[in-house]
Amino acid sequence: MRLGVPLIGVCLLLGGPALATAAAPPQSFPGTPNPGGSEAIDVPIPPPNGKYFGFIDNSAGADWQLISASDYAQMSLPVGANAHRLNLDWRWLERTRDEWTEGTWDLYEEAYDELLAEGIKPILNIGFAPVWARESGEPQLCGSADCRYPPAQWANEEWAEFAAEVARRFPAGVIEVWNEPNIPQFWKSGPDPQRFAEILDFAHDAVKSVRPSMKVLAGGINNNTTSYGGTATTGPAIPLRDFLDQAYGAHPSIKHNMDALSVHTTSQELTYGAGYLLAKVFDDVRDMKAKYDDSARRIWVTEAGLSTTGPTPRTLQEQADGLLRQYRRFMTMKDVDAMLINALVELSAVPASNVNRGYGFRLHNPGFPVKPVYCAFSNRGPGPAVAGCPPLWEPVIPAGSEAGEIDPDIDPDDPGDPDDPGDPDDDGDELSAECQAKIAKLKARKAKLKTKRAVYQPYATQGHKPSQRAVKRLTRRIGDTRQDIRKIKRSCERI
Repeated sequence: MRLGVPLIGVCLLLGGPALATAAAPPQSFPGTPNPGGSEAIDVPIPPPNGKYFGFIDNSAGADWQLISASDYAQMSLPVGANAHRLNLDWRWLERTRDEWTEGTWDLYEEAYDELLAEGIKPILNIGFAPVWARESGEPQLCGSADCRYPPAQWANEEWAEFAAEVARRFPAGVIEVWNEPNIPQFWKSGPDPQRFAEILDFAHDAVKSVRPSMKVLAGGINNNTTSYGGTATTGPAIPLRDFLDQAYGAHPSIKHNMDALSVHTTSQELTYGAGYLLAKVFDDVRDMKAKYDDSARRIWVTEAGLSTTGPTPRTLQEQADGLLRQYRRFMTMKDVDAMLINALVELSAVPASNVNRGYGFRLHNPGFPVKPVYCAFSNRGPGPAVAGCPPLWEPVIPAGSEAGEIDPDIDPDDPGDPDDPGDPDDDGDELSAECQAKIAKLKARKAKLKTKRAVYQPYATQGHKPSQRAVKRLTRRIGDTRQDIRKIKRSCERI
């Protein structure tokens, strides 16, 4: 079976003219060692050895650009995604102190359920204090969407309650604490490694108190190499190396409050060997781990990407080849367990002149046309072929991207199946037989609704209005049934 979706940029892959690019020369960092991995090994998709590959996108309701959670999960499968990062923003989930905003939780829970139903592991990124939980003064006066502040010291326990609630509601997930805490865009009061270590400590302990085996990731540290920005009320960005040095040296140290360290590698670079930006990022991370006797700590790359828009755009071909090469390199590194790419679908509301517009694998147009990068992965993935994609091709590896140390345990013949993602309706507690029977009946109803919705979804994706209305109606009924299941769990007698 071949998926009938539009394709853009095929000429680039068939020898046609490439779009001009104004990208700057690669950043050079002489003396930094090869980061490891190989771009020449044809790593299976999904990845082998229990590793994760997938996407990050805004991920609830309208933030998912009116793409249903089910459609989103379905579009992820042909390219071999087995993980997806959901951004759970505390500001919208507890707008009023001690009152959960259940309507917003429902949107996240629908996305979580759909991902798990397709065998995709949810990575739950948590952060950003609501107004009532911030320090007084400017943090509480700030009312725009970019008011991303840490909680006030007095609100540490409130933050811990939120982290525990996320763990309680999403038992099969992985929790990542904060997003890029070393740059002011995501820590508006000015990056503070000591405070980040405290935030991580409270969240880690809260999660483990609810789900001792749930993985907790530290930080999604931005890959900046210099300090920049800063105002009278906002401190400057802190380079990745310096931030990790201070966060490891903090009391409490991040060393004791994470299962893995997450970093971001997004840039417009295309050269990934010794002496370049990617090498600098991994050298800094590994140096800091070694300095604090934490070399065994695993690394998750929770944001990578190449954009085809912005002031220094990459061509469609460069995006396709570059991200496939990154995937191969990361998945063959000895200490990396995950690669999440920004993003599956382009941001429709962002101007084409903005770099954030062009990261996606698919366009946000009717039918969600695929870009060549989608073909680069789907051609090697487990799903059906995409109609219009050119034959399999090998990316050209440029000088400066030579292979480094390879994971000795890598098995290219072992396609990925990292672990059982879990039952989205399992809250971790054993219920009475009567309650289990009620829940089983509701689960059966929900399964029938999903089956019915699946009939309409292909037509809805192609812009058929009656099918879109049917999908919306059935999605609402599925959500209502999920709510009924949750109510029974909360009211039922526990054994």
